[in-house]
Amino acid sequence: MMRAKSTLTKKKTATGKPASTKRKSGAAGPPGRVQISPQPSPAEAHEPSTSAKRAVTKKAKIETLLRHASGADITELTAATGWQAHSVRAALTGLRKAGHEVSRQRDDGGTARYRLVELG
Repeated sequence: MMRAKSTLTKKKTATGKPASTKRKSGAAGPPGRVQISPQPSPAEAHEPSTSAKRAVTKKAKIETLLRHASGADITELTAATGWQAHSVRAALTGLRKAGHEVSRQRDDGGTARYRLVELG
């Protein structure tokens, strides 16, 4: 009588040897159990931590420069963000699409200056 070959195989590591079933030292609890860390209460989960500070985003830098009365030109915006000019112009388009009114005016030297117009 012939036996059917099992379709289950043991997992092998990258070296081709079967994976070890030994527990790592320092592992707590019986094998096969997962330890779950305690969850914070809903009130604690929504409180911002005082130690975590938000990083200033490049978009926020652009908005800050555009809020100045004189506005900013492309070279100022590229210097502040480290982006290329076409990326800065794309960010300006994104601000327009987000509902901000961005004005573009040429100064005496012919350089285009961008400014956020505060809607009243």
